[in-house]
Amino acid sequence: MKFKTVIGNVNLTKATKLHIIQRHPIMEDYFGHLKEILESPQEIRYSSRSDEVLLFYRYFDKIERGKYVAVVVNKLKKSVLTTYLTHRIKLGRKYEKE
Repeated sequence: MKFKTVIGNVNLTKATKLHIIQRHPIMEDYFGHLKEILESPQEIRYSSRSDEVLLFYRYFDKIERGKYVAVVVNKLKKSVLTTYLTHRIKLGRKYEKE
């Protein structure tokens, strides 16, 4: 699956999707939101571990009584690494379009 983002097209492979479902089974119900999150994130942050990794966030009040869905993207490989639910945005520095 390909998604348009501020860094260009990003790919989600079948293998990565399967890995995500195995590690975060609840996310299977929310893959339909990935397009919206990646195309219109409320916030994008750099990972605290690597400047090659961006976290795209969008809040949904109807998911688990209000949660962010985070989509983790390798900006060099243009690929989704994982996705998960969280109650807050991590403290990494904000992404500014290059």
